[in-house]
Amino acid sequence: MTILDEDDAVAVAMEAFGIERRFINCYHCEACDVEWTDEWSCACDDECPECGRDFSPYDSDEVLPPDRMDHDVDRIVAEITARIALKK
Repeated sequence: MTILDEDDAVAVAMEAFGIERRFINCYHCEACDVEWTDEWSCACDDECPECGRDFSPYDSDEVLPPDRMDHDVDRIVAEITARIALKK
């Protein structure tokens, strides 16, 4: 049996409700000294808007859509988190 951590529990709950995970990724191009952010479904590489080189994000924050995060998702996350705590 696989034991999920809290982040995985959130992912399972979001998937159950058909909510796509979104991340704001922060990038810095060392060649151009340009910084930018972009929203993706994961913490993935992006092209510099100035020179086109690929860079990995130096920071990534998950964005939870407030209009889709209702009490049912919160309840499911709490239940999954409680089950995880019991397994430890």
